[in-house]
Amino acid sequence: MAARVDDVRVQESLKIKIAEAKDLQFRGGSANGRETYCTVGLDQEEIFRTAPAERSINPLYSEEFQCEIPRHFRFLSLYVHDRESRPEKVINKVSIKKEDLK
Repeated sequence: MAARVDDVRVQESLKIKIAEAKDLQFRGGSANGRETYCTVGLDQEEIFRTAPAERSINPLYSEEFQCEIPRHFRFLSLYVHDRESRPEKVINKVSIKKEDLK
């Protein structure tokens, strides 16, 4: 998002590194885990998706994402999705208020 204030252009950007998830809990107690992926959202809009990770309760994603922020938003959310459930389900979620980001 870019805005002009007294001929000064303010530009916001976002850089996120998604490393891994730990001790995921799946219905049915799957000891080997399931195939998962992560998404990043601004409010309710998805802006990035990782590649699917191996079947594990501790999956490694090791992906970085960087972009300019296209609009005002209130929450940045990170979701872990169970790719093998039908329909696909969100199994974990973290939301951060914009004012709490540094």
